[in-house]
Amino acid sequence: MDQSTRSLSFKNVAEVFDSRQKKLEAEWEIDPTVLWVMRPFGDNALHLAKHHPEELSFSIGCGVLGQAELTIGSLAKAQRLTNQCLCNLRSAYEKNEENQEINRLLSAALVNQGSFYLARGKSGDAELALVQFEESLDIAKQIAEANPNSAQALRDLSVSLERMSDVIGQQEKENSSRDALALQIEALQISLTLYESNPSSLFLGKTAAITAIRAFQKAQTAGSSDLAGQCLSVCYSVLQTLKSNGCEFDQWMEQTYQKLHEVLSQQDKTESG
Repeated sequence: MDQSTRSLSFKNVAEVFDSRQKKLEAEWEIDPTVLWVMRPFGDNALHLAKHHPEELSFSIGCGVLGQAELTIGSLAKAQRLTNQCLCNLRSAYEKNEENQEINRLLSAALVNQGSFYLARGKSGDAELALVQFEESLDIAKQIAEANPNSAQALRDLSVSLERMSDVIGQQEKENSSRDALALQIEALQISLTLYESNPSSLFLGKTAAITAIRAFQKAQTAGSSDLAGQCLSVCYSVLQTLKSNGCEFDQWMEQTYQKLHEVLSQQDKTESG
């Protein structure tokens, strides 16, 4: 096989791999059982990313598959995948620091690495996670400021804010719960902005609803009962709009919607009585 044929063949493999992992990632958001379908891709992704670090689709694949392994509790394999992804993207960043797409991918890889440390939960892991999330948030803020109309940039910023909120909320420091709440509310505001720009999007709607529930939980922890109630109302409003638009709910969305409908209806009756 000559060099040009080899290069074309390799390019075809990269395109197929990239297309397949994106399709599986999109399906994963709707059907969690797809996580198990994704598992066999992990070894291939590691091999390809290790031997072809210049092809970023393989590194991205490692990041996606690492999160799949983390979600189902396979920490050892998740660590190998997320480490390889971060290693390759740091290398790519060092060669081209001005490339915003590489910056965005590095920020996402840092979030994945921080999420791994939080899930593992060993002594010192919370501190390691915080370092990853702080760096990711710095990058995400820079990208969002440079691209204020980019939905992807705003989505990445929201994720980074939420992960920072998670790790700060676990700290046993004065005001840590309030600091975590402030970051979560900022993430919620971004999620709502994205959803309001496309109210028929099931993905954006579910993301906003989940972010609102997490804000409710953190408001309760921080002792902000009024804000907690507002967050529940926001979540219900989003889900109600999606249902009115004929969106098909998964189990979590349906159960959450019915529970909030019951709670808020009872609250209205009590207030009116």
